[in-house]
Amino acid sequence: MRMFKCIVLLLAVFIMAQGGAASAAGAAAPELDARKTVDQAYRQFLELESYHMKVDILAELEAKGKKVKSYTTSEGDIRLKPLLGKNMLKATLYIDEQRIEQQIEQYFQEEGSQLVVYSNIDHQWLKEVMPYLQPANEYQGYLKAIKDVTFLRENGSSLIFAVTVDAAYAAGNLEHYIGSAGIKDQKVRQSLEALREAMTNAGDFNYTLTIDKQSAAIINVHMDFTELMARLSSTLLESPATPEEQKQLIREVFSNMRLVVDADFSQLNGIGNIVIPAEAKQAEEPAVK
Repeated sequence: MRMFKCIVLLLAVFIMAQGGAASAAGAAAPELDARKTVDQAYRQFLELESYHMKVDILAELEAKGKKVKSYTTSEGDIRLKPLLGKNMLKATLYIDEQRIEQQIEQYFQEEGSQLVVYSNIDHQWLKEVMPYLQPANEYQGYLKAIKDVTFLRENGSSLIFAVTVDAAYAAGNLEHYIGSAGIKDQKVRQSLEALREAMTNAGDFNYTLTIDKQSAAIINVHMDFTELMARLSSTLLESPATPEEQKQLIREVFSNMRLVVDADFSQLNGIGNIVIPAEAKQAEEPAVK
């Protein structure tokens, strides 16, 4: 399961990198320089104080002869500087004909160099503390990562752009996480290092973003990770840094995975105060096994 957790972490790192960048994009008329528009609007995004975000994730794969499909929706409010948010996560998992559902209420807040997450699972609050990922030189790294921005089309009141980035940008964020997380488990570190190496050589990644013409605000980011996951799994299988006991899992699961993410943004600077329930703050961290 370590490699699965690492892949999920990588996805989170990449979404953060691209989602933040895409959310920065302001509206651009087709005759304007699309790349310059994204660059200028990204500076504006850095000044945001809050927003509402909804993320839908579709994942399909086949492992040990079983077809697995999952639908996950995460929706909540986020305040920035310092980070504070609430979120409702709903997941439906299909394993052949079996259906499993899970709903998790979450709150999270930045505390120094850590992120504290409170999750209500089956009417019980749990607490988890993890390093708070703060990419170094985020703005410059983002600019270097973008290789191309193209205006695609108008769709009613929206403008749709295609963005091409160097996937190695996420590798830099992952490297920063590894360095700041203080991970002592050698196998976990080895898995993360293998992912970082794979991302460094993963090549280009393309996604689309949709912008409201009237408000000049991002309303959707669409990312299809399917091709990227296939490239990553191939690189991981060939890498000597990947633990041998995890290669079979990669070969069975991630080589044939379909992974699509849609993120919607709204209520920019319109989120009020967020209060973490007292019963959540009373939760204790689970004992380390």
